[in-house]
Amino acid sequence: KGIIEDSGTRLVFCDRAFAGYDYVEALQGAGIACLEHIVVLDEDGDGNGVTSLPALRHRGAGVDGAVLDQRIALGSGDDLADI
Repeated sequence: KGIIEDSGTRLVFCDRAFAGYDYVEALQGAGIACLEHIVVLDEDGDGNGVTSLPALRHRGAGVDGAVLDQRIALGSGDDLADI
């Protein structure tokens, strides 16, 4: 919860579950106010704030290139990332 909340993360990519641990359930139950979207890599989303990677790609397919360039320009090398 710490790094997600401290950074103001709005979107997280994760597997739904691994080795008996349900990451989606843990994230949804953690009470992280800034977290708006969870993108699951290994299966379909459920529409309840959880989407699949293919569905996310589909949503971005219609974005104008100029808009995308503007969004990329908002980022910097100092932006927080955790992999």
